[in-house]
Amino acid sequence: MGAALKTNHVGPILTKKHSDYLWAYIFIAPTVIGLLLFLIGPIFYAFYISLTRWDNLNPPVFIGIDNYIRMFSDPQVIGEVWRTLLFAAFIVPLTVAVSLLVAYLLNMKIPAIGFFRINIFLPYITLPVASAMVWQSMFNTRFGMINGFLRMMELPVVDWLGDTSSVFGIIVAMTVWAGMGYYSIILLVGMKNIPKTYYEAALIDGANRLQLFFKVTLPLLTPQIFFVVTICTIAAFQMFDAILVFGQSVIIRDGIRTLSFGIYERGFTFHMMGYASANAMILLVMIMIVTVMNFILQKFWVHYE
Repeated sequence: MGAALKTNHVGPILTKKHSDYLWAYIFIAPTVIGLLLFLIGPIFYAFYISLTRWDNLNPPVFIGIDNYIRMFSDPQVIGEVWRTLLFAAFIVPLTVAVSLLVAYLLNMKIPAIGFFRINIFLPYITLPVASAMVWQSMFNTRFGMINGFLRMMELPVVDWLGDTSSVFGIIVAMTVWAGMGYYSIILLVGMKNIPKTYYEAALIDGANRLQLFFKVTLPLLTPQIFFVVTICTIAAFQMFDAILVFGQSVIIRDGIRTLSFGIYERGFTFHMMGYASANAMILLVMIMIVTVMNFILQKFWVHYE
């Protein structure tokens, strides 16, 4: 009788536990299936294609690691890798610095601050191609607003779009402008979550506004800064739209082309899908290396409350 009661008591508990597991699997199944179908699966398929010669028309022909051997001796690909790293080296620190400044200003109690918070976010939701076209028209040599202002000031006009260095600078400035709204909102939320007691204690000790920022705000904001650095780096590595818009001239395009643009051109213009997939694998490895390095280094500079 006692054994029967014990069995009847345990049975419903196990059934409920299994039911909870079943519902948990049901709820996460769409995310897992989507991840496998649209992320993990394409990565493995792209790796397979990188081991083939495929022109989008005929069946892929397996050639082993020939695409990778060719890539590491291709000066154009090597140049694209270096330009991708160069863009990231300029864009990431500038974006973080400007976003920090904007977030700090948005955190101040000034009139109509809600209006500024909304408008600072608008460049991020604008299509990248549209933003690039607007900036291109602004720096147009004959009709652009920038040269029009220089003429008004009786200063010599500049052929902004005719020099690789100036186009590089314009793309960096445009990318910082387009992304700072999103990143500043993330940093602003982090600032709002810092307890006021830290500031009150620092003020009692005689800290000024600059010391409050560097001794209190900045250290406690490092988790958000780490997140911004990571996603901004990934976005910089994937730069494509601006290169497509500003690279109308072959000379300029060859001087600013990134690895993402090279992947697109080889795959969809020259129909070298195998070679383009090998390039994409290298870009994936680059992003993974930088991301892992950020996670390793975070323990030295990220301070959690």
